[in-house]
Amino acid sequence: LAASASGGKTGTGAVGAALQGALDAVFSSKVDRSLPADLRLTGVTIAVTGAGRGLGLSIAKALARRGANLIVLNRSLCDETVAALKQEPGADGTIRAVRIDLESVASVDAAVARLRADGVTLGCLVLNAGMLPGGARASKDGVDVMLHVNCLSSCRLVDGMLAHGVLAPGAAGLGGLGGLPRVVVVGSEAHRSSPPLALSDLKPAAPRWEYSMAGVVKYYGHSKLYLHTWASTLARKQQGSLDVFHLCPGAVATDIGREGPGWAQPLLKGLMALAFQPPDAAAIPAVWCAAHPAAGGRNGLYLHLGRERSPSPLASDEGIGDQLWDGMHELLNHLEAKAK
Repeated sequence: LAASASGGKTGTGAVGAALQGALDAVFSSKVDRSLPADLRLTGVTIAVTGAGRGLGLSIAKALARRGANLIVLNRSLCDETVAALKQEPGADGTIRAVRIDLESVASVDAAVARLRADGVTLGCLVLNAGMLPGGARASKDGVDVMLHVNCLSSCRLVDGMLAHGVLAPGAAGLGGLGGLPRVVVVGSEAHRSSPPLALSDLKPAAPRWEYSMAGVVKYYGHSKLYLHTWASTLARKQQGSLDVFHLCPGAVATDIGREGPGWAQPLLKGLMALAFQPPDAAAIPAVWCAAHPAAGGRNGLYLHLGRERSPSPLASDEGIGDQLWDGMHELLNHLEAKAK
């Protein structure tokens, strides 16, 4: 619809993606991933990125109600998020915020340093934050903003936490969960329709992606293929040290498309209200991965709408994963050096 009007292929624009998401939400069967009614997370420390609104806030609220110690890693709405979480019934754990800007390597590193200085050890890290810009633009470090926020910063955050003991086997923050620390990566089935990765995109001198509103969803899916390939590779490389889960919650009624043009907002909101899941329902599989005892030891698990399945063959390819791993770290090291 929107894409056709601007010369793109039908279904590649924001409205076409919304329609597909509506179909998935209505017609796909779901699996019950609820937590046991009596499960408490006393002593379990969990960090959630992008917890200020939408899906991330719903994930954080569900964990707060179980008594988890929560750290919200937000770019904005830090005080407001902490206040809202403390109001949840059963929220008797400690709740705090650490500001982080996922467009900046220096900001990610500063957040890790803050957690390390405070002696934080995590039982779980939920990588929920993501973005869908109105068009191509550079991050604060000069790479495509979706590639940076939707993938590169997750890699940088986990690397820093592992290097500094914020994520570590046997950490105190595991509380009664036991087992290994968990990393939950919230991604998208859009990765399945992406073209193969162009690993040359990770070269420091590579040109940035170019897309308008009509093409943004195509590149969104591409950024999610990077993310799921990285998550699959992380699970393989950290076998025995972490339990890594990645998932697509399905279509969720949030304001992730808030950078889109004003004319499209009423239609998008109407579609979301009609057929998309509310964030509280969409949060259930992510909360299951973060906190259910049965999830322990399921390293590498991928869920779509709560159902177990395999990620795309491209995301699962070990050779591509190893090349991606090396390319991402080379680029992140370059961005770190440039920022100094």
